Amino acid sequence: VEIPGAMKMSRRKESNLPVVDRVRMQLKERQSIIGPTTSQKSLERQAALALKIKDDAALLEAYFVLAMFWEASENSVNVEKYLTLALELIERLRGAESDLTLEDIMPLVRIYDFQGKIGMVRGLYNKIVSALMSKGNSSSTILLPLMERLFDATLRSGNLEEAGREIQAIQRLRESTTPATMPWPHPPQGEARIVEHIEHMRTHTDIGRLRLLRADWDGARAAFQRVADWREEVRRLGKDWRRADAAAP
Repeated sequence: VEIPGAMKMSRRKESNLPVVDRVRMQLKERQSIIGPTTSQKSLERQAALALKIKDDAALLEAYFVLAMFWEASENSVNVEKYLTLALELIERLRGAESDLTLEDIMPLVRIYDFQGKIGMVRGLYNKIVSALMSKGNSSSTILLPLMERLFDATLRSGNLEEAGREIQAIQRLRESTTPATMPWPHPPQGEARIVEHIEHMRTHTDIGRLRLLRADWDGARAAFQRVADWREEVRRLGKDWRRADAAAP
């Protein structure tokens, strides 16, 4: 049953979205995008027409649909081609590299990853992180997820020297934006015990990964042991410490 008022509110909300987000939402809401009669030529004509009349929304949609079409045909080269065009258009619509979001770049990241182009993945993350830092945007909500993915791509590319610098920057950002400790609830009474912050444990995990690749076995073991001790402490907090067997494994 359709509710007219709700439909109007939904359309009004959708119309207030930026072009990029509106196109993405419309594509997600469609039940079928690539039909059995959809042809390459018809999709390319739609893209050419949108480019000619300078309809950015239609052009972005055409690029996404063409990428989906070629993905269904398992042609990764053409998928990369149209996702690259889409990202260039998104960057223009957003206004700057520093305004790009993770959702904007993830389709291209995934196809690079599929093709084994780890250097391209790293370059994409690095471009946005550098733009954010140049702009002076140090918000951990925006910057930290990108820096974490950049570090992961750097590790996978084998650039250990650069990974060392990146984990230091990540550690500084985490420690400057999260407290050293956090409350951990104790069921069933509901009391809270204080443990080291979980974000700081993520830093030790990352350091352990880096030291493993450097063949620093003792350093890696120490970093991972720190995380293992924290997990054991949290596990024990799930028991009632008033009981005689509270410290038992």
